[in-house]
Amino acid sequence: MSKQSELRIELLTILAKSLKKMTTHELLSELHRRGVINNPNSIRDQKAVTRALNWLEEQELTESEGGIGKPGKKWRISKTGFSKFYVLSEKEINQALATLSFIPEEFKAMKKLSKFIEWITGFARNANPNVCEKEIIESFYHQDPYTAVYCSVEEKVLEKIVKAIIEKKGVKVRRKELYIEEDYKESPEIYGWREIFPISIFSYEGNLYVGAIREHKGSWTYRSYLLGSLDLYPSEEEFPQPQDREFKELVKEKLRSGIDHPDPKPFLFKVVLTKSGGRVLECGQKARVFLTQIESRKRKDGNYEITLVGYAEPRFCTEFIQKDFIEIIPLSAEEFKGAEKRAKELFEGKKTLLPSNYNENQENLKLFLKCMERRVKTKETALKRAVKDLT
Repeated sequence: MSKQSELRIELLTILAKSLKKMTTHELLSELHRRGVINNPNSIRDQKAVTRALNWLEEQELTESEGGIGKPGKKWRISKTGFSKFYVLSEKEINQALATLSFIPEEFKAMKKLSKFIEWITGFARNANPNVCEKEIIESFYHQDPYTAVYCSVEEKVLEKIVKAIIEKKGVKVRRKELYIEEDYKESPEIYGWREIFPISIFSYEGNLYVGAIREHKGSWTYRSYLLGSLDLYPSEEEFPQPQDREFKELVKEKLRSGIDHPDPKPFLFKVVLTKSGGRVLECGQKARVFLTQIESRKRKDGNYEITLVGYAEPRFCTEFIQKDFIEIIPLSAEEFKGAEKRAKELFEGKKTLLPSNYNENQENLKLFLKCMERRVKTKETALKRAVKDLT
């Protein structure tokens, strides 16, 4: 490859990666840092770089502004150069912008994530030069609910966990002191530092969690951890994932398990939501109010009747109680058969648990109702006390 060809490729690489205007002096400095030229102050190197930049501009791969009588010519990759050098369509850029609305504002302040956002907005500015970065950021954002729960994440912990997932390594962590519901607690003898093998990072209610495999009582088990609750062991020690069959099968099984309750106790039932609670169902056949929704219908009174899979465990109860429901309807034995058949067809290949029989279904539903009753009673007591104090 000739020296000029190498310069042209390096210059396009630098401009595409920076996604911003750069002066000739800045480009010379970057080329020197990369070892492409010997001396940024060399007249010979300066002329060679200028020739390469002019050639790129003649081919409409770069654009420039400024020059004689101004502080210095500024360069950026052109829309043509961008499309040829980075195979990214305008449609893909728009889709990338839409992803910004999924990121809570608290996480956008993280250094690594802010670089990702800068990268996306840079793509958008190159495709649409008249749009400024501030306008893009203010147009695509995440609206947090009033009850949003947020736990800050240390960037060094996040980086270490991500690296462990990609490189299939284990890390040593310790859980910070925080309250954990009884159903999610680990065994009493599990305390202090422990070795875990992270296999996933996922978001739930605006927070990041880690799905990991660890050894317990001689066998492998899956646990999920609030990422912000983890401390890293001071040592940089890492260890490879085990290669035994049990470990590999558990990784495959639990890869998308999220917050995995040890005994979720599934059941099928119906719930009636108000007009406002189920209005999203009017948006189309694929619209859902519940992730495990099997079917829905609009009743004559305008309310919505939904058949779904529920779980007699704390997380489902907490989420369910936020819905605008006015009726909970147990299924008959005949209705259970029909719903079970549709659920198996709908959730085929997905990790959606179902009850093994009708009797188990009814028992799990009873447990769920008791859980809901306790939570509603606590809230009712709090409301009555507040009203009394106010009056």
